[in-house]
Amino acid sequence: TYTGPDMQRIRRIASSVIAVSERPNLRFTFGILETPEYNAYALPGGYIFITRPLLEMVGSDAELAAVIAHESAHITHMHAVRSYERRIALTIAGVFLAVATGDVNSSMDFVELIGNIVTSGYSKEQEYDADGAGLRYIARAGYDSDAMLALLTNLRALEYRLTGGRRGYSRTHPATANRIKQIEAKLPTIEYYRFLGEYLQTL
Repeated sequence: TYTGPDMQRIRRIASSVIAVSERPNLRFTFGILETPEYNAYALPGGYIFITRPLLEMVGSDAELAAVIAHESAHITHMHAVRSYERRIALTIAGVFLAVATGDVNSSMDFVELIGNIVTSGYSKEQEYDADGAGLRYIARAGYDSDAMLALLTNLRALEYRLTGGRRGYSRTHPATANRIKQIEAKLPTIEYYRFLGEYLQTL
């Protein structure tokens, strides 16, 4: 889905989040995936997709901002490029070779590459980096930084509801409990700098 009130809400929130990122001039494309899975995806080229169940689960604009901030950080920090730059180079070479030789099957490698991001996700280090960057983004955009923690807490509750806590809500993200610990450790620093910024504005 690319139109409708939900998409207008996503684009409105995304504009404020992306504006305070390291790459505010990047062009993003957003969409809603009509699938039963609770997840969101960031793909090369600035494409971000949020599944319908996850969109309906978030309780506030701030929590939706946390989702968007996390996914946009994957793109602004070029996680896909860094993870797959060698494979992309080889794939592009393969596509040119396919054109030269008529081997059409090689051109499907690039499609497989994008599919790997969807099915396997990013590395744990990149997911933690996206959480940390996303936390900074929502704080800079004026949203309550606790929203990132609230989002992850809701996802952890979802894990217990769906699987009794035996596995994560998503096969493409690290354990939610570990992500919560990282955010809890970063929140005091984020709040300190936000307080300092507000204080300096009053001088």
